[in-house]
Amino acid sequence: MKKILFASLMVWIVSLFIFEIQCKDMFIKIKSVSLNQIETTQNYKTPQKETKKDIKESNKKENKNVYVNILLKNDNSSIFHNEINVTGNKLSIYYGKNFRNKMENNSLKIMPNSDFFKKNNIVKIESTKDIKWIGHSEKNNSNKYNGILYIYKQKNNLIVVNKVNLEEYVAKVLSSEIGTDAPLEALKAQAVCARTYILKQRKDKYKKYNAVADDSTDYQVYNRIEPNENCKKAAYDTKNEVLKEHGKLINAYYFSTTCGFTTDYKIWGKEKKDYLQSANLLHKKTSENIKDNDNFKKFIKSKPGGYEKDYPYYRWNCTFTNEQIKNGIYNTFKENIGNIKSIEVNKRGQGGIVSELVVNGSLKQIILKKQSEIRKVFVSPYVMLYLNAGNKISGISMLPSAFFHIEKISEGYKLYGGGFGHGSGLSQNGAIAMAKQNMKYEDILKKFYKNVELVKYWLFNYQIPWIKVFSLCFRIHFFVDFSSNKKDVDTKINPEHHNNNSS
Repeated sequence: MKKILFASLMVWIVSLFIFEIQCKDMFIKIKSVSLNQIETTQNYKTPQKETKKDIKESNKKENKNVYVNILLKNDNSSIFHNEINVTGNKLSIYYGKNFRNKMENNSLKIMPNSDFFKKNNIVKIESTKDIKWIGHSEKNNSNKYNGILYIYKQKNNLIVVNKVNLEEYVAKVLSSEIGTDAPLEALKAQAVCARTYILKQRKDKYKKYNAVADDSTDYQVYNRIEPNENCKKAAYDTKNEVLKEHGKLINAYYFSTTCGFTTDYKIWGKEKKDYLQSANLLHKKTSENIKDNDNFKKFIKSKPGGYEKDYPYYRWNCTFTNEQIKNGIYNTFKENIGNIKSIEVNKRGQGGIVSELVVNGSLKQIILKKQSEIRKVFVSPYVMLYLNAGNKISGISMLPSAFFHIEKISEGYKLYGGGFGHGSGLSQNGAIAMAKQNMKYEDILKKFYKNVELVKYWLFNYQIPWIKVFSLCFRIHFFVDFSSNKKDVDTKINPEHHNNNSS
């Protein structure tokens, strides 16, 4: 038996080697986005006239669909649901061991105590058209889902995972993130970022449910606003296009609005990422060092011309009392620093973002170094935020950005700021403004991400590390020997094969 197994493994390894060579041919670079110009690839050759065979093969590759599994939260941002009520055109419901049982109906109401879960803790729902989820996200007519819904039972709750075609997912991210009114080229730029972002996700948070992300702002918002034809066109016009650096997917971060500058990767950690650098979105270049406190003060109190100068969050200001800031620090860090004596910007990062804020209290000093922590300190339902063009908002759940100057005043501290969001990567409103000036999406992406490649993503676009192959072979060999002596082996949850009935 062992000899047969060993021979089979050797055949498998040789097959993988051949398969890897074939996979390399699927890496087709279509464009290269660089700092100054659109570059060709290193092995670029003069294009030959396509034959019918070439066109057929290209279309075949184009039609390969990629799917992603997205966990769907409820309207209160919880992963748990009390019941699921869906309708659709001829719903197919699969349940039982190995999903061997099937029923068809136009509607289904499922609860944790349903008989569907007697022999399997997962129910699979398909439809010839959209699956409409009654009572879920109905505000913007966004309760319709493509693909497959997997309903997991966990104790007395239900968890929903949507297996959806990548491009359909991207279209519904576009409408929810950048908006249906955005120009087509801005939508295309956002589509590339959204696609790159979700394919980059390989975290273990939802591994138990075979999902790579959820549909909230913790990742990127999915299906909260129904996509229009422009959103769908942007997704499919850029089908499979992603951003890579040195053959690896980048962290394609994006946010709402700049203050005139973006920042670099340092806000996310110490690791340097060359493709995320500070971008100047002003119409005129400045020679001033924006990281200098005096220069930034002058800059943020003015309103220089830039792509986003007319957007509400391009400039903003607000005033906090000492007590409000003290409470914000305690609520965020559970630290009682006493009465606030002074607040100082100790360091600024690229684009002028506050990278170190020192708060001196009567009891202790606290130093804030992360933009998210700095923003969370300034929170109050009683603070008025004054925006561009005289707009104002009552109550602040989080400071709009960490691009600000702070001044001591009699009633506390006044902040002069600009921008909305973390400030790293693509600015959505910046992309919209550029598209309105007839910039193509490749050039828009080039503005925010430096020296990256715009390439096609294929399902098998990776090289197989051979040390991992041999490691896997060893583990398979061990597993076979072990399983021969043990009948009950725990398996990883898989929507198509998991049959444990959890309660």
